[in-house]
Amino acid sequence: MSETFMVDEFGYPQFRISSESEPGDACFSFKADSVTAWTSDKKPVEFEKYLHGMIKWDSCSHLYFGMDEERDGNLHLCGVHSFRDHVALLKFLYELAFERMGQKPQDGEEWS
Repeated sequence: MSETFMVDEFGYPQFRISSESEPGDACFSFKADSVTAWTSDKKPVEFEKYLHGMIKWDSCSHLYFGMDEERDGNLHLCGVHSFRDHVALLKFLYELAFERMGQKPQDGEEWS
């Protein structure tokens, strides 16, 4: 299993991405947890389930928000910073997926 953190401009990890996909797989399956607490030296110590899904070689994806009975399918975005973090996470996941699959997106499917 691999684990990667998406870090903000201040050096704080915002999301923990874990995956069991192997390099060269035709899809990248993942779980993304939001970081909810850090130590004084910016190490994440608490997490909340955020989304899970997969991104395939052809740029098609399946995303599932909230992974527990209380919030299944619900994503709480509170303020513009939450929207920005969400878009940044999607970009991060898309680029990470193709890096892990060891290929580039098809023509016209690059993140620009």
